[in-house]
Amino acid sequence: MTQQAPNSLPEWENLIRHALAVWTVGANEANPFGTLSVIRERMKGGNLHTAISQLLEDALLLLEDHSPKYAQLLRLRFHDKQPVRVVAVRLSLAESSIYRIQRDALQALAEIVMEMESSSREATIGAFEARLEAPTYFDLVGVDAHLCKLAEVLSADTSPWIVAIEGMGGVGKTALADALMRRLIQQANYYAFAWTTARQDSGLGFQAANAPVLSTDDLILSLVNQLWGDAPGKPSSPSEALHALEYKLKTFPHIVVIDNLETVSDVELLLPTLRRLARPSKFLLTSRQSLYAETDVYHYPLPPLSLGDSIRLVRQEARKENLSEISQWPDAELVSIFDVVGGNPLALLLVVGQCHFRPLPAVLADLVEARGYRTERLYAHIYGKIWENLDDLSRNLLLAMQLAPPRGEDQDFLVNVTGLDAEAVMDGIDKLMVLNLVDCTRDKYLYRYSIHSLTRSFLHTQAMKWLNESSP
Repeated sequence: MTQQAPNSLPEWENLIRHALAVWTVGANEANPFGTLSVIRERMKGGNLHTAISQLLEDALLLLEDHSPKYAQLLRLRFHDKQPVRVVAVRLSLAESSIYRIQRDALQALAEIVMEMESSSREATIGAFEARLEAPTYFDLVGVDAHLCKLAEVLSADTSPWIVAIEGMGGVGKTALADALMRRLIQQANYYAFAWTTARQDSGLGFQAANAPVLSTDDLILSLVNQLWGDAPGKPSSPSEALHALEYKLKTFPHIVVIDNLETVSDVELLLPTLRRLARPSKFLLTSRQSLYAETDVYHYPLPPLSLGDSIRLVRQEARKENLSEISQWPDAELVSIFDVVGGNPLALLLVVGQCHFRPLPAVLADLVEARGYRTERLYAHIYGKIWENLDDLSRNLLLAMQLAPPRGEDQDFLVNVTGLDAEAVMDGIDKLMVLNLVDCTRDKYLYRYSIHSLTRSFLHTQAMKWLNESSP
């Protein structure tokens, strides 16, 4: 995935010369024309050489409209392989003029192909972006390093073939994946894009997923519908769709996003299917659950925003919401928001939005005490399904994590505060880390376990409320 389209007119002229040279003799798959949108749209199941020939014919027809002699000369020299003296006779020109006119004709043809590529590329970008959902963010904060790293991983024509952005609910996984795709769509010349999601709600609706909504077959059919559109002969059954999708993804590299993997009903079946479809195509997954047991998955844990980035996001949202007084507060006054919700972007946006109706101290108190409709919906959206599926040991261990300081504590501390043996504590920690409810910081042999500030606020009251409601 490393080839790039030409950037300058001389580079385009060199590319046109190469295309003309292989016009009637064939082109191999390494031909640099394979990176162009104008070539990809002409392949349509055909081979690269056929697409190049079609492009040359189309471009020469356009050239013929305003420079018939240029078009005729190029056909004689490169399609018919006529020597200069024969061309000179056919065109009633001096042999010495042929090379000059040929040079001018090549430049004119290159300019036409450049314009064709620009129009085709614009249409391709529009088609790819139409496969994405409307962005739910105004201007992402604190993601530049993540975008650069992930773009590097996904743009490489080597493994990993499956990349997973993992993190707790509301931390911005979907927004990051969307921004990443929009960046790659603008930059890429060698791969196509697709996106499918199992998310039930977006933005600030705070609807928790009640059940898995996408099976592997659903996913395959969804991708086929997106990639084939209304094309005739589109496969309809899951088995036909899988074979067709495999052929397409193997023939031309794609980057395929599967958003909210945790709501796919049969992940154990899906992952082998993705492995079958990958190479040279790649898959980008977003998931609240970490896939550490899958050794061929590139794990990218997305952390909450830092204090500085959290304050930047609060100021940005306050300006957008016309809460100018909040946007102008000094950092020291905004730290209280971070102390309660940490760097969870979804929660930070909720806090700012609620300041239309209530003073900031009251909004933060509601989060800590789990009061109010919007607060409860936030917690249900982020923690509801996860909490429901935790076993008693994991719930008790998570509640005990409130006693650990923000920097975290080690295994011995957790053993002492829970009264559990070390093996049970570590089994529980493993489960909570997979669900991104507990973080681990490592300093050689010292491992400290901690929870996010928002999780601490959730556990303070809301978790106990849910625990009491579920008791017989």
